[in-house]
Amino acid sequence: MALPYFHFSPRKMSPRIQTNCARFVAIGICLAWSLQSMGDVDSNSNGIDDVWELLYNARDVVASGDEDKDLVKNGDEARAGTDPHDPNDFLEFSTFERSGTTVTVTFQSQKGKVYKIYQTSSTINPSWAQVDTDIVGDGTVMSKEMTGITETEAYFRIGVDDADADGDNLTDWAEEALDGFDPGSNFSFDPNTADDETFTFLFQNSSGPLEVEIAALESEAYEKFGGSGSQAGKIRVRRTGGDLAETTVFFTVGGDAEAGDYSIVDENDQAVAGGFITIGAGQPQRVLSIVPTDDGVAEFPETVDITLDSHPDYGTGASTQGSVQIFDLEDNPGNWQLFYGQLTPERGAITSASGYATLRLNGKRTVALVDLNFSGLSSPQTAAHVHQSTSNGSGGVTNGPVMESLELGIVDDHVWNIGPAGANSAQDLIDALFGQNGKLPLYANAHTTNNGGGEVWAFFTPYSSGDFNPPPDPPAIDDLQDQALKRDISRFLMQATFGPSEETIDALYNSVVNDHAGDRIAAYSAWIDNQYAQTDTKFFDLIYALDSQEYDLNGNDRFGGNPQPFNKHHRISWWTIARGGKDQLRKRVAFALSQILVISEQDATVRNRCYGATSYFDMLSENADDSYREALYDVSRHPLMGRYLSHLQNNKATYDGQGNILISPDENYAREIMQLFSIGLVMLNPDGSLLLDENGEPVPTYTNDDITELARAFTGWSFAKRVGSRGSGYPTQDNTAYYYNGGPKYFEVAWMTPMKNFGSNYHDRGEKTVLGTTFPAGQNGYQDLNSVVDLLFNHQNTGPFIARRLIQRLVTSNPSNGYIYRVAQAFENSNGNVKEMVRAILLDYEARTLSLADDIGYGKQKEPVIRQVQVMRSMDSVSELLVSDLATYGLSAGQIAGFEPGATQHRMYSMTGRLGQSPHDAPSVFNWFLPDYILGGELAENGLFAPGFTITSESQVVETANLMWSAIVTTTGLYGQPIYGGSGGDTTHRMLHDLAAVQAELTAAVAVAPGANNVEKERNAIAAVLDKWDLILCAGALKARYDGDTGANPREAIINACERVWNHTDDTPTSTDLREAARDLLYLICTSPDFLIQR
Repeated sequence: MALPYFHFSPRKMSPRIQTNCARFVAIGICLAWSLQSMGDVDSNSNGIDDVWELLYNARDVVASGDEDKDLVKNGDEARAGTDPHDPNDFLEFSTFERSGTTVTVTFQSQKGKVYKIYQTSSTINPSWAQVDTDIVGDGTVMSKEMTGITETEAYFRIGVDDADADGDNLTDWAEEALDGFDPGSNFSFDPNTADDETFTFLFQNSSGPLEVEIAALESEAYEKFGGSGSQAGKIRVRRTGGDLAETTVFFTVGGDAEAGDYSIVDENDQAVAGGFITIGAGQPQRVLSIVPTDDGVAEFPETVDITLDSHPDYGTGASTQGSVQIFDLEDNPGNWQLFYGQLTPERGAITSASGYATLRLNGKRTVALVDLNFSGLSSPQTAAHVHQSTSNGSGGVTNGPVMESLELGIVDDHVWNIGPAGANSAQDLIDALFGQNGKLPLYANAHTTNNGGGEVWAFFTPYSSGDFNPPPDPPAIDDLQDQALKRDISRFLMQATFGPSEETIDALYNSVVNDHAGDRIAAYSAWIDNQYAQTDTKFFDLIYALDSQEYDLNGNDRFGGNPQPFNKHHRISWWTIARGGKDQLRKRVAFALSQILVISEQDATVRNRCYGATSYFDMLSENADDSYREALYDVSRHPLMGRYLSHLQNNKATYDGQGNILISPDENYAREIMQLFSIGLVMLNPDGSLLLDENGEPVPTYTNDDITELARAFTGWSFAKRVGSRGSGYPTQDNTAYYYNGGPKYFEVAWMTPMKNFGSNYHDRGEKTVLGTTFPAGQNGYQDLNSVVDLLFNHQNTGPFIARRLIQRLVTSNPSNGYIYRVAQAFENSNGNVKEMVRAILLDYEARTLSLADDIGYGKQKEPVIRQVQVMRSMDSVSELLVSDLATYGLSAGQIAGFEPGATQHRMYSMTGRLGQSPHDAPSVFNWFLPDYILGGELAENGLFAPGFTITSESQVVETANLMWSAIVTTTGLYGQPIYGGSGGDTTHRMLHDLAAVQAELTAAVAVAPGANNVEKERNAIAAVLDKWDLILCAGALKARYDGDTGANPREAIINACERVWNHTDDTPTSTDLREAARDLLYLICTSPDFLIQR
């Protein structure tokens, strides 16, 4: 500081001062002076620090006066912190001594003031220089020794300054002088009020009558806060007016917090007991801290109230109470507690519904977010709640009162403000969630029409990531006899084949009754083994023979010429095998696998390389009784999958000269083999339910980094085989050219042979880390592929992920978690054997319990192509082109034996336009049917997935109904693909349904039907024939659900429609009447909901 700017010359050289100085050193004259004070509070703008005025009762003095006549002005005494009423209290050197070149001075300091000593050699035009460093006053007599003083004449003086360490506009001296203020803190009392504001309040209210008020400074306290122990709430006890003498304030402690839940301490962490606290002289306030006790018990917020007591020594201010709420935890995302429950049947309800409920409770324990996810309810939902369970009297729990009502349908983040409910306090609800104090748990449930008291319930328990409790075992499967047994046989064959017929139902019925003593599960299991023992009919063998037949008929060959069959026989081979192959189960499972491990004719290469495509589906047929690991391995090496998902000729990364990646490996297959073929997007429990993290959120299975790393493993793959020259007949050869183009159409060995890896020139042999597992550097392509397949196959998700998809394709769209778990266990226990998974799927309680078929959430929409094949099989649809005729064109006797006797070609064209679906022609790698597809309306409200409705539209419904009409009504057969290229007059390919057989059945039935007249007999005959076809096409659902129902229903509507086209007199009906009745009967069955929905 430049001294001339701060020199106030507070005292002239009085004789006393001069004498005093002369006594110690003849050459020294001592002076005391004040520098400009910093941090002054001067609310009344009189040029004097308010703190000094308050401490010395000097409100009425003026800065230019000298109250004690000590020759020091009042303003300078204020800056020095000395008493204006004491003539002996002012800033000066108390002693002044010299010894050689050392000068020692002493002075009375004020705590917090900053002192500076200056020296000059002359009083004429003096040049004052500070000696040494600042001296911070400590309130004592301080000494300063100055060395190296060689001048014969020297003068010294002392100045005073202020500091404000915490920057709150109160000087350190002021905060040291005031009781309770901290010079190191800007907020000594109230975290929301700076110290200068607190003091100004005190100063401005230090006159008038004494009043006391109590208010909360921090109204929330936490047992745990920020990971560093508890955080106290704070209550201020403040006074105004009076003379600022010491004041004792009395208060009462109340609230609902128990004594052991907290303690009360003052600013110095000293316990405050007895219901009083003392405000010291000159002190504006005291602060009480309510310190929570971390007792480890989950608690609803408790309140501590500090209420001011009346007393003669003081009056009461505007606020007489301060309250602090004690919370367990602060409200941040990391402190939300997750509770989880798996939905199970409530109190014996018969249902296959499943799902889960979660409840997330905030850290303060005041708000809960409730989710309820379910599917497969037996009937429409009527209500949903959170309940308090009650004791069933035998150590278990049963239903109890409603605590909170939830919305209908899937519930997402329902906000529940925790509070008293019925006879339960808020703390009772917290105890129930945490299992404390003997309270029974809370549960969420869904009520339905069939189960008004609750169909499924889930009990909330604290969730920790990784917790899993296996679902309970299902009830025993009921024995069935007679018609009920036939119904279940029909259902079983719908699930396991492309459709039952009267013959297949009767054959399996006889096996149950005669070969297995009525044990249908044993008979079904034997049937499964027998099916897998059947000849595996090959799509490639059939398409090759069909092409050869056409070449023979049109005079061309595979080397060229027109017309060519192109890819039509790929489609025809599927319809022919599905209609007439004996290996129905294998092909139904292979078709299901083809909808998981998808390639599609939507891709031009798949469409044009029909031999390669049929080899792919033959491969899946082989995988249908193999380990799923082999399916993953085989699919990864098939050239058409390589082309479809881009890892055929997928090269390792290329870099520029600076090591920057120019081209990265394609990531398409790496992504889909995880997302769609094995582990899915989110982590699963063994029962297929979501694995949640501590915040109740799903856990991703993989990251983008995993995709990038995995893509490196799928590099360097290309064709293993090629063909030679046309001149030599396109012979099969080993392929050595990485970029070989696949060869000519119809000579597709390159597309039918598993790919080979071309080594380090194309394959990335570096270290790779996928899903936390490291594949070591130096592995070749085959080793990396095996590492990938092993990793994905053994992942905890793969079993339940594939189990759910196979169940959806074969049995029901909404399997319970228990069903998924049992099939996933079959996966685990059989090394992923698909056959054993299929056995578990088809023989499970949920597949074989007939009563579940009537549940609203059970079953699935039949796929359009399966509906079409089912009608073909049940009505013995045939063309004039025998499969056995293909022996002439290379179809082996073994393959022909794999077909039913008299099997014919079914030359269907692309059915996408008519059915919305055509075999092996899915719109994308995601298939036609999305596993989690939700249809709006009642299905969504009941938490039901509806994969089969993914492709359902108004136009598609009309088209499929029209196609069904054409197939049934036509007398010349359903038109398909002619056997040669042009349309010509060829009709041998037309597929004719045996409607005449149904006419004969009506004629036979009316002859034996009971009734007083022909009309009654006709009606009863129609009902009898309807019941037969109902069993074959609808598993007897129409009769089981509507027989005896006097109201409007589908069964009655069909009988009435057929009766109207029959002759309504007592005369014998004509053949036209019979045909129309047969036609309408079949058509109405095949367009009824009971046919369209497989139950």
